[in-house]
Amino acid sequence: MLPIPKFNPDNSLHIKLAGLSKQCHKKIASMKFTKKSVAGRRKEAREAVKEKIDEIDKLVYQLLGLGECS
Repeated sequence: MLPIPKFNPDNSLHIKLAGLSKQCHKKIASMKFTKKSVAGRRKEAREAVKEKIDEIDKLVYQLLGLGECS
């Protein structure tokens, strides 16, 4: 188990993660999907926010003290 901390509004990493999450949710909510299957839509959504997901991964590694994200 990883020691995932509860949200702390005074923690700048938490604020950045929350902001990135909102950006991803907003972008995906406004998307017009071209695929009909759930798997196809999931892939389209992941591709649309890939850069943000990479940024989230780096911040989570920092937050959990796991070193550099590869």
